[in-house]
Amino acid sequence: MSSTTRVYCCCNSGHYFSGASCPYDGWSSPAWRELTAAIAYRDKEGKKLAIAELSMLRVSRATLSRTSIVSFGRDASVFEALAPATYVVMGETKPPLKLGPGFK
Repeated sequence: MSSTTRVYCCCNSGHYFSGASCPYDGWSSPAWRELTAAIAYRDKEGKKLAIAELSMLRVSRATLSRTSIVSFGRDASVFEALAPATYVVMGETKPPLKLGPGFK
């Protein structure tokens, strides 16, 4: 069994995607280009994919705040984008647009 780790960027609507723009609403930003460059460098150097490593590669704080890294137990589970309908934060269920800037 092999595992795969992917990096996702969060758009302003609360969707998470891996690619140049959000497939749900088309949102894009320089954040994904910055992540892509850091990941390519990391791959070349054989470094571990982690927020701390991306920070050491000088990925901006703004980009890191939109970044999530997910490790999948099997390749068949990997997805390109995710559109959560709700989040449970501190025991309360809320839609993405009702959450603060920490979730966008």
